[in-house]
Amino acid sequence: AGNWALAELAFGAALGSEPASVAAWAGRGRARLHKGDLNDAMKDLQEALSLDANHIGAIGDLSEARLRVFLWPMDGPALYERGMGKLQREDWNGAVIDFGLAVRLGHPCAQEQLNVAKGKVPG
Repeated sequence: AGNWALAELAFGAALGSEPASVAAWAGRGRARLHKGDLNDAMKDLQEALSLDANHIGAIGDLSEARLRVFLWPMDGPALYERGMGKLQREDWNGAVIDFGLAVRLGHPCAQEQLNVAKGKVPG
């Protein structure tokens, strides 16, 4: 795990001296994304993309931030429990989806169950 608060400060300082730095906007956006500060992360990443619409890091991180905002109302523990029910019913694909979402929401046990479910998907 990185020190995202320190990274945010460093990229902020870089922006103070070079406000048109795509790398600094994207870097601070990524740091804020990893800190869970989604609104400010999206603003920084959009600024990076306004300067360079093809910046692949900013594109990926903005997509991740938007996904997290979309998933925010969902409940990681509820998705985990629903995934467990799908495992019991041998609904492997459904379990993969639910555990995958629970992982994105930070559920501590979801990754292990996601790996189990992926191992059961035929083909």
